[in-house]
Amino acid sequence: APHSAPSLDRWAYFPSQQMGTWREAWSSPGDSSRDIGLWVKGGTLLERSHCHRDQGHLSVYSGSMPILMERGTCDYGDPSYRTEYASARGHGIMQIAPIAPPNAAVHAPLAVDRLGADGGQVRIDSTAAYRSAQRCLRTVAWDAAGSIRVSDDVALRQVQVAGTEFFRFHLGSVSEPRVRQADGRWVVEWDAARVQLSADVPLEVAVFPSTNALR
Repeated sequence: APHSAPSLDRWAYFPSQQMGTWREAWSSPGDSSRDIGLWVKGGTLLERSHCHRDQGHLSVYSGSMPILMERGTCDYGDPSYRTEYASARGHGIMQIAPIAPPNAAVHAPLAVDRLGADGGQVRIDSTAAYRSAQRCLRTVAWDAAGSIRVSDDVALRQVQVAGTEFFRFHLGSVSEPRVRQADGRWVVEWDAARVQLSADVPLEVAVFPSTNALR
């Protein structure tokens, strides 16, 4: 009888890592699929053996093409490994006064509101990953059509000066993304994706080139 491929789950929640994963479909490495896949992470105190300051990070792929990613590194011996790669700077999260060093584990629970064939929604409380945060909460919601919404709710103990970098996202774009304002929002777009950003405070958006972004 012909051998049939095993049926694999397309979504999962991993309590030991406080991480959720989801994919639209499984496909072979050589396929030209544009199916959406993502992972979003909290953090636990058990991560001491390999911990980065990535609590709240979201990575998104369309097939093999990265949309949102962490910076990654090809050399763990790089002198800037801790400051540029393992740190908050290497991840798509808040940048205000993160706990250092980046391998100091923190409790950042991830709560699953829903996870299924049509998408999902999770909430991450990464307050403990920051020295000056009264709260740092992130909600990530997505659907099978490829629409993803990231909502951040932050309160800080100290006022920050204008021009301070609050959030950073690493984009999977080889060419320089186009940045514009439309209908009271910032729009960042490139061949693979379109991102809209808005806030309840005045917002400035800037795009900078980066190297060695792997994952």
